[in-house]
Amino acid sequence: MHNISKLLLIFDPSFGKLETSVQKEVFSAFNELVYRLVFSYVKNHHSTQDIVQEAFLKAFTSPPHHLDKNKICSWLRTLAKNGAINHLRKQKRMIPSIIDNDMFHNQHCLLYETLEQSIEREAMFTELISCIAQLPQRLKLILYLYCFENLSYRHISEKLSISEGSVRQSLYRARKTIKDDMNGK
Repeated sequence: MHNISKLLLIFDPSFGKLETSVQKEVFSAFNELVYRLVFSYVKNHHSTQDIVQEAFLKAFTSPPHHLDKNKICSWLRTLAKNGAINHLRKQKRMIPSIIDNDMFHNQHCLLYETLEQSIEREAMFTELISCIAQLPQRLKLILYLYCFENLSYRHISEKLSISEGSVRQSLYRARKTIKDDMNGK
């Protein structure tokens, strides 16, 4: 079964009555579609799994009224992205309660390390975005399709009408260029 047709089963009113193996296939297709996107926001495997499951349930219980079949993947990715953003907002609200807690006074070093790591991660992310922005358009496109659209080498090659070897080589060059730029070479 093709991934889009699997994803469309989420909106089928009889989804709950489908065989368990089919339900697992549908969830697996959904997971493949959104996992990397959610993980890029929350940077935690367990939180990512929770958010993906919540987004799947939301898609299943609250399907859109009128959605073009061609836009289903975009809608599902937006649903998952919004779940990740909401998760991050909840975490931000928790920080003041952690600071007010008496435990803060005993473990203040841990909190400062976490904030420092957060600042370093933000700086590295900014540098990464800058490096990606400097890539040639073709490499940026292939990197985007692979990392954010979750497309395989074969699907990228079909979409861009190039060979799989060319896709692999382009991804290698993009990664190497980014790595060299970030290491100051």
